[in-house]
Amino acid sequence: MPALELNGQGRVKLARDGLLAGVTFAMGALLTLVFPSASDFDRNTAALPIGAYATAYLEVLVKANPRDWAARIAYVRQLQGRGDFARALTELDSVPRTEESRAELDELALELSWARARAVPAGSPARPVAMADVVSRLESLARLTGGLADAGRYADIALQVGRPLLAATFFQQRAAMTTSEDRAGALAQAGRWSLAGGDPARAAELFDAAAKATSAMEWQAAWARQALAAAEAAGDVQAAAERASEWVARRPRDLALLSEAARLSLAANRPRAARDLGRRLMQAKRADPAERERQALRELAAGDPESAWPLVEEAARRHPASTEWREREARAAEWTGRPRIALRDWLWLAGARHRQVASVQKDWAH
Repeated sequence: MPALELNGQGRVKLARDGLLAGVTFAMGALLTLVFPSASDFDRNTAALPIGAYATAYLEVLVKANPRDWAARIAYVRQLQGRGDFARALTELDSVPRTEESRAELDELALELSWARARAVPAGSPARPVAMADVVSRLESLARLTGGLADAGRYADIALQVGRPLLAATFFQQRAAMTTSEDRAGALAQAGRWSLAGGDPARAAELFDAAAKATSAMEWQAAWARQALAAAEAAGDVQAAAERASEWVARRPRDLALLSEAARLSLAANRPRAARDLGRRLMQAKRADPAERERQALRELAAGDPESAWPLVEEAARRHPASTEWREREARAAEWTGRPRIALRDWLWLAGARHRQVASVQKDWAH
């Protein structure tokens, strides 16, 4: 029989830890005679407490009844409570998934995997392996079609392991389970992380949905503009222009959206639509020099030099040293029957080019 020792604080302890484990396991075996199933134990104790005897009891029960899945899951939770995450995962992965149990078991598996990964010291060779397992289990959860109660938490885990697109998927799942402003906010978060993950087309759809789901006018405008920016970033300027026109119809007094719609229409080679949108802008921003210059370009692109003329002439006066505006003025003057102004501008441009060449030659000479 092993001797008893006193530890540094004067407490009695068994000299051999192995004997303590053996006694505990024996007590677990004895418990299985009194409570032959986990449900019997539950009914008599209200809940399985986290402790050595409860764990040992469940271990004996699982070994005696390998297909008692309820007992095995209870055993997994005991191991989780004691911090034995690796063993808990091994036990849990042996439990078959059904349509009814898959979500619950996969969620528990993720919690265990995440806890195990965080317990691995930074810099350890085991840490990347543990993190890869977390990502794999996140991907399994993301493929589930049903709603996940903790989707927001899983999105946070996905961001911590550097998977923004997975986070976007979980925010979408969260949006599917909520309504009103919570749904709008979750959709916007999904759009944000889709964009960060390199999927601007998906982000455009999500920001657009978020804008349509909110009743807060400030957020609606912000998310609508983000939808347009994401659609343009996806390389589909035609779709971006169409989406912009739809939002202008919804928010006709939103000058920022109106300006974006005009710009995108011009970029999408829809000059007449750009001109018409610009004319609406001009009604609200008649004194804005930058807007007047943009409208001059829209009018020229739409093939209406007469309407463009006063705006072009004004811009050329505002920028007397600009070769771009001088050339636009010269061409608009020709198209509108103002040959004297056109000649003056062409002569000025010729002189400007001569001076530029002379300056370059002088630099070379030095």
